[in-house]
Formats: sequence, structure tokens, C-alpha cells
Amino acid sequence: MARLPKLALALLLAGSLAASLAWWLDEERRFVQALTPASKEIALGSTLDLARVYPEPWQRLYIFPPYSGIATMETAMKINANRALKAAHLEERDDIALFVFVERREIQLVAAVRRGIMEIELNGDFLVRDRAHAQFKKTQKPGSVAWVAQP
Repeated sequence: MARLPKLALALLLAGSLAASLAWWLDEERRFVQALTPASKEIALGSTLDLARVYPEPWQRLYIFPPYSGIATMETAMKINANRALKAAHLEERDDIALFVFVERREIQLVAAVRRGIMEIELNGDFLVRDRAHAQFKKTQKPGSVAWVAQP
């Protein structure tokens, strides 16, 4: 008899975890769908404000380059990694940058942004911007377009 409640609890927890991850993936998809046309339609020399692309509540944006490890991200944000951050497997990938939106020390959104959508010029291990300064200028670099963080 005791096994049935344990099994029911395990199934409930598994369903809850799956629903939580599905919500993260859906939120990520909506952000990338909004970012893609915004980044492609903006003219060279113009500035893109990510607070307009992702209008949900957030205070800080962290952008991590390919191959960034979980420990590096946790140290930078001073937050423990959540399932969505771990599921991105950034430490194994070279085709994405990871955009992590944080509100009050809680991760609000983790979005894997492919190189062809928006390539941020990073001078260092990662980039952090507060909401008021999450603006990027579209510039022409030899052979590609790069997005440069504005002061």
C-alpha cells in the first residue's frame, strides 16, 4: 500500500518538472522569435534595446559565450544554476551564446541565441548589463555583422 503513494508522488514530481522545463523552452522560443526579426531588420549603425525585445521583469542580463561552463556562470551571476541553464549545455557548444535574464537573484529566462541571429562582441569571458544599458549597436566587421554593447 505504501508503494502506491510513493509512485503517485514520483509521477507528480516528474510531471511538474516536465511542465516547468516546457514553460522555460516556450519562453525561450518566444524571446528568440522576437529577437530574430528585430536583429535582422535593424539598420547598420542602429541600436537594439533588449528591454524592448524582452519586456518581462528583469534587472540584469548576462551573455555567456560558447564553451562557458556552469561554474563560470554561477560565479558570475552569484546564483545556482537552474534546470534551463544546465539543459543548454553551453560548455559543449560553439554555435550559441547564452542570454540569461535575472530579476532579484532569480533566473527569469535562459535563451540560446544562435550565431546567425545576433553575435555579440565580447571582450572577456562574459558580458553583464543592467536593464537600462542592455543596448547593442549593429556594426559591420570584416566578413560579418557584430553587435557592440553600448556604454
